[in-house]
Amino acid sequence: MLAKFLCMWKYNGHIEALIVLACLFVSGLSVQAQEINAKVMVEHQQIQGTNTSVFQTLETTLNEFVNNRTWTVDEYRDNERIDCNFFINLTSVDGNVYSGNITVTARRPIFNTSINTTLINLVDNDFQFTYNEFDPLVFNKNSLTQDITAVIAYYVYLVLGLDADSFREYGGDSYYNEAINIVNTAQSSGVLFEKGWDRLAANKNRHVLISEILSGEFRPYRSYYYRYHRLGLDVMADNVNQGAGVILAGIPDLEQVYSTKPSSYTMTLFFDVKTDEIQNIIKEMDVSDPEKEKQKKELLTTLKKIDPSRLKMYDNLLK
Repeated sequence: MLAKFLCMWKYNGHIEALIVLACLFVSGLSVQAQEINAKVMVEHQQIQGTNTSVFQTLETTLNEFVNNRTWTVDEYRDNERIDCNFFINLTSVDGNVYSGNITVTARRPIFNTSINTTLINLVDNDFQFTYNEFDPLVFNKNSLTQDITAVIAYYVYLVLGLDADSFREYGGDSYYNEAINIVNTAQSSGVLFEKGWDRLAANKNRHVLISEILSGEFRPYRSYYYRYHRLGLDVMADNVNQGAGVILAGIPDLEQVYSTKPSSYTMTLFFDVKTDEIQNIIKEMDVSDPEKEKQKKELLTTLKKIDPSRLKMYDNLLK
């Protein structure tokens, strides 16, 4: 969105560029474009005896559905479109009902670098939908009739929310609200498969994820998510110590969330994509100062507590 672009330039002191863009805005020149730059892939090798053209048609139609649709009322420039992938792995078919999983990944650039940081890398194993070749893909957020478009739209809004949260504190609220509305409508639709939408079916599904993100308990997490990206990663090209300091200083905020929800799906997804970045920052800490060495040990102790699946990695960093 334009606000995101202006925020990044203003933060870095490029007043001239800010003035030019402001003039363009005032003059009424349109900068609107689709928000998503997605690649949708459909894998079907595990399904035998079905005409493969149906999968090719589905893949083409889904790419058009995601990339050609305007998902928000916000204005995005072409270079602001969010890069993401939807990888659909179909494992079985019964008539016209397909089952499998969908992997959703999204990333955004780190300012003043050629590097991207991953926002999410999620595998949803509760993916089931009805489809006939050449069926039009229809999405009406107030009346859901197709599982496949409901699931894709849910993840589009999730990606939009994560991207917005990384540029502005709590900036993703409107997008997350769209996602929770899809969940609520899906639960009451009576025509969609319940698997994946049911609030009681699992502790890691679409309902759980978006409910956690929007809950008051996760406000400290979302505040840290913003600081991690905007005041941490985006600053490191110009001032490594300042950016790294922000990222490390906020880790206790995650402990606060962990104490409330130890088995959080949201936190699991965060560490799945951010552990390597955090690990590299910790590796570069100067521990010649006893206070710095103490700080490193305290950080690693906290990380071992809130991210227990990587105990061995954190133990190695302690050595």
